[in-house]
Amino acid sequence: MEGREMLPPVEKLERKETRLELPSVGGTFIGILRNGDDFRGNPKQMAEAEKVPGGIEIGKLMPSAAAEARTFSEQQLESLLANLTAEEKAQVDIIVVASDAKLGSLATKDGSTPAPHQRCVETGKSVLEGIQSAMEKSGLASTQLLNFKFHKETPVTEGAQPLVLHDIEDIQMRPRTEEYFAFLKEQGKETGTNMWVAYETDVYKEKREEMGVEGPEEISKRMQAFIERAEKLASGQHQRSPGRRLLALAIAPRDVVGPWLNIQVSGLPAEGHEVPRIENLAGFGIAIDPEGKATIKLAGKQAELS
Repeated sequence: MEGREMLPPVEKLERKETRLELPSVGGTFIGILRNGDDFRGNPKQMAEAEKVPGGIEIGKLMPSAAAEARTFSEQQLESLLANLTAEEKAQVDIIVVASDAKLGSLATKDGSTPAPHQRCVETGKSVLEGIQSAMEKSGLASTQLLNFKFHKETPVTEGAQPLVLHDIEDIQMRPRTEEYFAFLKEQGKETGTNMWVAYETDVYKEKREEMGVEGPEEISKRMQAFIERAEKLASGQHQRSPGRRLLALAIAPRDVVGPWLNIQVSGLPAEGHEVPRIENLAGFGIAIDPEGKATIKLAGKQAELS
């Protein structure tokens, strides 16, 4: 980060302001989006859940969220391709990756372990449905969707599956993680501080480190490692297939994106700062030009990452 321009901290990222971009020839655009709304048993979700036969399991993507993800990706891709010639459309390759994040007992009111739904993977599947629809309407070949390359066993007729990644999971569950969050909850009863706010701001850093629990700075480093790996993978793809454009979408939880934005993009200390609020399907982009220069595009502003 030293010597690099920092962007002002953001308080909130909204979906209506989130735009994908068409990369230049030989370039890459990585859109990083928060997962869709998954069922947590909140009062706002109950009306929809009660209409689903058999109900909805905790952690499963809401039906309305799945529809929103399909519409979002379809409309965004159609818009990007609308003014391209057939020859230019044939240059575009697309890939969707997703975090393998699952809800743990920290997310349930009674501490029970929820069903192993993967909210980012489920969002990624819906995003891919929208992308495949836009590709078909726009005349792109199925071979331009690189997810089929990584899931060769999946027939095109069954739809593409997101490439699942482990380094953009949410908080790593270590031996004493649940114990630490129980401590935060108890402290919150005395201080009035929300458990998650206390974690994000690392109020009890010494206690957390003593218990060996992952903190905001470690999460930020994991996200940074993912960004750097994505840049290398994109470079390798262009070396194998020169003269093409690569559009990549990464579906990730707020828990891993937020600390990275604070620390790596805005240069904030790891302690004392809440992570940005990020609406479902909202996010930002990283544009990589043919020379490998990466630029983050966030909330109407941009700065070089490399």
